[in-house]
Amino acid sequence: CECDCEKPWNEEPNSPKCSDGKGTFECGICNCYNNRYGRECECDAKDTDQIRDEKGCFFPNDTKPCSGRGDCRCGVCECHPRENRDETVTGKYCECDNFSCDRIDGQLCGGEEQGSCICGTCECRDGWTGS
Repeated sequence: CECDCEKPWNEEPNSPKCSDGKGTFECGICNCYNNRYGRECECDAKDTDQIRDEKGCFFPNDTKPCSGRGDCRCGVCECHPRENRDETVTGKYCECDNFSCDRIDGQLCGGEEQGSCICGTCECRDGWTGS
């Protein structure tokens, strides 16, 4: 028994859905060409030295890829965006953010005049001290 999507006329060779033509789109998935892999053929085994197992996405001693705050693509973390656009997750392993610092009077690091939240740590402005 065959599904309609398995018919040759439903194949889309060199599909733009597969990283601009790096695969054939059929039955809702990309069948990648050559050394390409990934959901949309976005990864090149030559470029990543065949790292397909997310090794490059683990912060030392962490058990979740990308600190649980991003997706591992081709051995590189892509950090998830936050609902609040002023809040960002950054870092090689998505280990940093600008929103988890101590709050003073409800404001991160006491407010913008006193300091900024950099990678989970308050960085005080000139004339201010603390953590």
